[in-house]
Amino acid sequence: MILLILILLMPSGVSRELHFERMESAKLITGGRLDAAKKVLSVKNGEGIRTIPLFSIKNPPVTTRLYQIRGKVKYKDVRKASYLEMMNFFPGNRRYFTRTMAGRGPLQEIKGSSGWREFSLPFDLGPQGTMRPDSLTVSMVFFSKGAVWLKDLEFIDGDPGVRAPGTLSRPGPKPWWSPGATSIIGALWGSLFGLFGVASAVLIQKGRGKRFVLLTMVAAALLGLIATIVGVIAYYKDQPYDLYFPILLVGVLSMFLAPFIFTYAKQHYTELELRKMKAQDLASLKKHD
Repeated sequence: MILLILILLMPSGVSRELHFERMESAKLITGGRLDAAKKVLSVKNGEGIRTIPLFSIKNPPVTTRLYQIRGKVKYKDVRKASYLEMMNFFPGNRRYFTRTMAGRGPLQEIKGSSGWREFSLPFDLGPQGTMRPDSLTVSMVFFSKGAVWLKDLEFIDGDPGVRAPGTLSRPGPKPWWSPGATSIIGALWGSLFGLFGVASAVLIQKGRGKRFVLLTMVAAALLGLIATIVGVIAYYKDQPYDLYFPILLVGVLSMFLAPFIFTYAKQHYTELELRKMKAQDLASLKKHD
């Protein structure tokens, strides 16, 4: 009955309009706020990361390998890159996602402010895809304060015209933090490592600060190991590429560079100490002569 309320069955490849008023009556709208005419769904967020489920479609009439939810989106003052997400639930407790995380086009990320533009959440079951989703849930994933509006939604069974990036075969957990936070972490770590690297180079050449230099490199190697482990875990936990890759890159570089600098510094300090000892021995011999 819910499906009949939502859409009228039509031939494959033809769009089916999603009426907010009917969806509200069927209790399928789970987040956001409808305007008085029940034509526009709005959702707002304060500070911080937040996933807001907006609506669901039960037993979507999928008969082909390709389908999508399409519509128009408008947003204002979204400071950090955010996205719309369609979670596809399949039998066997399996779920797969599509996210608007591209740089442009219908799959463009949501950032800044924009007037009404088209968006698309396509899904490709693959050439051998025989499974059919039990339900679809569309959510708005915020990484900062902002407001988003949706309207003119439709479900298309058939070639959606906008391809999802292959068959999406991994479940989509909530990101640990925003891509912007990852960039900040990477930039801070890179800057600190660079500053300590320069300071260490100066101290090594002057033969000073042996304890400081060696302990700094040990700490950098350990932190690099931790960052690498976190990056690997993030990868296997299906975190976004722009979240795990910078951490993994910084971690691997630190793990290799810090031991190299440590070895070089230790050898250099040892050579300086040997030279100093030889100089003292020569001075002692001259004194006795």
